[in-house]
Amino acid sequence: MADLGLGDENQLAALLAKKIEEEGGVLATGIFGTTIAFELLHRTGHSDVVERWLTREEAPSFKAMLASGNGALAEQFETFLSSYNHAMFSSYLQWFYQGLVVAWFTALTPAQMEGKE
Repeated sequence: MADLGLGDENQLAALLAKKIEEEGGVLATGIFGTTIAFELLHRTGHSDVVERWLTREEAPSFKAMLASGNGALAEQFETFLSSYNHAMFSSYLQWFYQGLVVAWFTALTPAQMEGKE
């Protein structure tokens, strides 16, 4: 991450994680800030905060959005105001797949990584 002189990344991430928890686990970062928040939280060991937000039963959350019967991402979390099939808050996908790839590569042996096994 570029050093913008904002402070220590780990301390800032811890403050963000704490703020999210104080807000009942709700991420209120907007469309573009959500991507940045997911990346920062993941990189600094706070993926659990993202996971808890995504899997909350109550709105706003990804799980609540899907439970409303849409079957697709809505433009915003207040789905009665939304149009559907938008990628507005789909940054969780990047977070999820990056985590899967890291877990997969971590589980590989050096020989498997070189394609020898």
